[in-house]
Amino acid sequence: VGRVPVRVSLDSLDVGDLKKILAGAEGSVLKQFIRDMEGYGINMTATDNALNEIAKMAEKEGTGARGLVTILEKTLRQHKYELPSTSITEFVLDKQTVVEPKAGLYRLLETTTEDDVMAVRLKDLKRWETKFNRQLLPTTDAWLTDDAINYLILKSLEGDDESAYSFASRHFDDALFATVIKQIYESTSQKLFPISLDAAKDPKAEFRKWLDLLS
Repeated sequence: VGRVPVRVSLDSLDVGDLKKILAGAEGSVLKQFIRDMEGYGINMTATDNALNEIAKMAEKEGTGARGLVTILEKTLRQHKYELPSTSITEFVLDKQTVVEPKAGLYRLLETTTEDDVMAVRLKDLKRWETKFNRQLLPTTDAWLTDDAINYLILKSLEGDDESAYSFASRHFDDALFATVIKQIYESTSQKLFPISLDAAKDPKAEFRKWLDLLS
């Protein structure tokens, strides 16, 4: 039995189609972002104008519904990274944020108070501690001393709206730090690693001191 070729013509998705997919589809990328934010205790909603703008921008991508993923990823990439490290519990995605994501994030961050900022940055560093310890052997434990925490909070405030969490991850080079601790544990069986003020000020110099003790 031979195959019967069938040809069909497909119309590309227009703005209206893309908006329906964005707002109505059960597994839409927008709903995935909303669920992600809920996981951090943030209630995220989107205005109708924002949905229209996302659909228009996605249409220009010329990749169908995949364009929605591209636009939302560009719009919310930094929000997903920064907002969990703040006291913000409500986030309305509006047209301005879709057009200028970075400016929208800055406007949102400006709504936090100074007390909120300090409390959140402390929580942020504790979150970094938890993440970092997951990279270590179960028998070892590392933590920031009070002096190190105070120093890192102040240093993180010098950055351009960078969270203490992202600052600590970049400042310490987690992978290198974890490797150093593993080497020390394997050589000495040391299990506890307080991260001192000296280590916070110059991590690589302190790592070298730790490794020199093994020589």
